[in-house]
Amino acid sequence: MIGMNPQRLKQLAEKLDLDNDDVQEALLRLTEEKARPKLNEIRERVADAESQEQVRERLSELSEADKNEVFHQTWAELITAAVQLRVEPMEGMKNLKTMIRDPFTIEVLLMMFEDDEIPSDITEANKDLVSDYISWIGRGVAPEMYEREEVEEMVEQFGADPELLDKWDEDNVPDDL
Repeated sequence: MIGMNPQRLKQLAEKLDLDNDDVQEALLRLTEEKARPKLNEIRERVADAESQEQVRERLSELSEADKNEVFHQTWAELITAAVQLRVEPMEGMKNLKTMIRDPFTIEVLLMMFEDDEIPSDITEANKDLVSDYISWIGRGVAPEMYEREEVEEMVEQFGADPELLDKWDEDNVPDDL
């Protein structure tokens, strides 16, 4: 329900035969008070987050044992989010969206490319490539968490369904409506 606009909620309430204006108003208020601030919080956290380069540098300073622990814990969290997608779709999607936008999570997952026998410039290039692909996936799964231009770029680059932009538009209604 993150980012659902008031018009869509009203249409949904009308389809559910919710004639009571108080119920419709409660749905709208819930979206404005809970969902929109959560979406804005995620966007702000991403804007304020360390860059991937900074995170990569911090991770490189960890001991091998700490790297190993962080790596496996992060994969466990990703697997848990995948299970939640099946069991609790809304909660699972929320967790997956957060992980896809988190540079720390992504950089930990990319640690699998580290190998002493592979030159560091190749390792870094592989990490950058996979990181880009994860970003593309994020734009497809959760377009509302990205800037419209980023979603447009993904649609153009991969020939994705342009309806994805409609989803972005639905979830990014100006606050003054």
